[in-house]
Amino acid sequence: MAQVEVLLKTFEICQSSIVNRLRQRDAILLVFMTFCGTIFVFVNKGDNKDMLLVIPLFGLGCAFLLAYHTVMLESMIRFLTEDLYPKLGKDIACLELSRGFLETGMMGVRIRSIGYSFILMIPSLISISINLGEVEHWLIVASILALLLSLGLVFYFDNSHVKAVRARAESNKD
Repeated sequence: MAQVEVLLKTFEICQSSIVNRLRQRDAILLVFMTFCGTIFVFVNKGDNKDMLLVIPLFGLGCAFLLAYHTVMLESMIRFLTEDLYPKLGKDIACLELSRGFLETGMMGVRIRSIGYSFILMIPSLISISINLGEVEHWLIVASILALLLSLGLVFYFDNSHVKAVRARAESNKD
């Protein structure tokens, strides 16, 4: 009896950790947007247009953090569904293994990827376009590379998450 209680508590803690990590991942975008707004206001009051080029670099840092949280979320979900849930038996409901989640989860990940990409891309593109012809070419190239790498990270790690969801769906068809 004590082992079942420990497993249930671990299950509950893992579910809570997943929700907390989702909140942290979304908070990264809020910090990014706040940073962008601050930089735009700062630049608008002065003659420092080149300062806008920190936005794609900051976006790249945010993309790495988003990728990290996506990997950690997938690790937690795998622990929950592959290691913990089988020990609890079929009496416990597990959202991550529900038919609805497995069928619509991939669509949600794709929509999230597009949303994250727009949030990272639009301020970066604005900062690059304002500085075209105003700063050295290597700064523009570096900013464009940072932007492309940011978008690549978001789509690569979200795609790996989609593959994991598909694999869970296939293994739980019975």
